[in-house]
Amino acid sequence: MAYISKCEGTNCPIKAECYRYTAADGFRQAYMETPGKFVNKEFRCSFFWLRNTYDRTHDLSQKYIKQFNEKAKQ
Repeated sequence: MAYISKCEGTNCPIKAECYRYTAADGFRQAYMETPGKFVNKEFRCSFFWLRNTYDRTHDLSQKYIKQFNEKAKQ
C-alpha cells in the first residue's frame, strides 16, 4: 500500500517507470493530476520517482536493519 499521492499518469510518456503511477493503491488513496509537461520538446516532471530506485532503497534499508539486529545480538 502506497502512503503517497499517486499520479494519474494521463499522457505521461514515462509512467510505466514511475513509482507514483505503478505503486499499489492504498485505502483512501490520494491522487494528483499528472504534473509532468513538455518544455522545449523535453518531458519534465519534478514528482517522478524511479520505480527501481525505490525498490533498491527499500532493499538496502531492510539489509541495514538486519545487520543492525545481528550486531545487537553479540
